[in-house]
Amino acid sequence: MLKSPRKHQGKGAEPKPRGKGQSRSDARIKEKLPFMEDGPFCDVIISVGERKFYSNSGILAYNSPVLMSKLTDNQTNATETGGRKGQKKVQTSSKKNKELDWSHINYKDVYEMLAFIDPRVDTELTDEAATRLLPLSEEFDMKQMRKFCLLTLYDKFSGLQKGKRPGSIHIDTTIRYLKLADLYEREDAGNKPDRSRLRKSLRTLCVNELVANNNPFIGKLVADTDGISEELKRSILEKKLNQVNMVLARERRARVDDKPLRKSMVYWK
Repeated sequence: MLKSPRKHQGKGAEPKPRGKGQSRSDARIKEKLPFMEDGPFCDVIISVGERKFYSNSGILAYNSPVLMSKLTDNQTNATETGGRKGQKKVQTSSKKNKELDWSHINYKDVYEMLAFIDPRVDTELTDEAATRLLPLSEEFDMKQMRKFCLLTLYDKFSGLQKGKRPGSIHIDTTIRYLKLADLYEREDAGNKPDRSRLRKSLRTLCVNELVANNNPFIGKLVADTDGISEELKRSILEKKLNQVNMVLARERRARVDDKPLRKSMVYWK
């Protein structure tokens, strides 16, 4: 079952109108989508508390090897029915809906995930939805969904940078995006590096933004931040230190070049 490419909200995308005080996901949740009602091809019931979603095992298994394994294990065992004497027994299987209990997952998150993977839904992936979906992409090993989520966040962050000098985005905003990139942005084992994706690295974008920030306490803020790996912290601090050393070296050269000029000025006096 082939998946059509998902849309993601680009830098210049216009937001859809929503009610006052509503988040974008709250406005979307009111849409009546196919997986919210039982249908002829729905063979999986997903329970989120008292609410239910209705999906297809093929769609779920195609997008997630974790769900493929779970749905395969939950298949009804074939039962043997005997015929007349001398005839072979025939295997039949009962056609029952499989049930998945996802009460540990937020209802809105499940809604966004099913909207993304269901080919009947023409969904627009926003940065808010991408942030919600990344933990699910990890839990269910949904590589394609993770890739689109990171691309959406990259576009959002690069849109914030547009028209501004490097280092001017609020530190809290940059660190929020950096945490997501550090946790979810990686090359999958066994796959060749995707050069087009490497050029669009959210992690690199955020690191460069922090290094360009003129806040004198940026090093301490990064070092004290939870949720960022020690390796990434060291990388940011080393780049910041290199930047400071370059500035100091430039100032030293400027002072050396200025000394002969001052001596000549004294001589002519």
